[in-house]
Amino acid sequence: MERGGIDRVGNGLYITSLLFLGLLTAAVLSVSAIDIIKQTLYKYPRHWRYLSFVIGGYFFTPVYNFISSELTRVSLIALEVEPRPENNGQPGWGRPGTSVEDIHFKTTISQTPSIIEQVALESSSLLRRQPSMSIHRYIEFLIEHNVVDRQIGCLYIEGYERARFGEDEFTEQQFTEFYKIVTVLLGMIKK
Repeated sequence: MERGGIDRVGNGLYITSLLFLGLLTAAVLSVSAIDIIKQTLYKYPRHWRYLSFVIGGYFFTPVYNFISSELTRVSLIALEVEPRPENNGQPGWGRPGTSVEDIHFKTTISQTPSIIEQVALESSSLLRRQPSMSIHRYIEFLIEHNVVDRQIGCLYIEGYERARFGEDEFTEQQFTEFYKIVTVLLGMIKK
């Protein structure tokens, strides 16, 4: 019977020593982890070091004041900034509330050759565009037959090809300028 009592005490001491060693290991690991974190934080600028002192989810006063003042400064800047008129809407599209609202400039410009050909056909059936003829060649054809002025034709080709094959979107001003050229070109064809 004594033998069983000694075994129980030995087992208790063994379990207690294992628990003590486990707690000691955890304490050593946490102290070394804190040391590594501090060494890492000291590599960064001084105001970032305060972020290591977080207690219960709240920052100490210097950190809170710094973050609060920076957020206030950014929000004041955001309130003072007014968008430029060309930024009111998506690039390549007409601005809401204007005469070109909901118009995609490149798509509209790429449809102008069919309008030009339709007006040219109303003027003369000899001005039909052949299926194998590019838009560039068709405008040159109209220039050669003295239907369109060379300068206006070249401006049209330049704008059309930039819209059709270029990567940049047209601004509203560029689109308006291009449509002035198309209007003049259509007026020349109707004569």
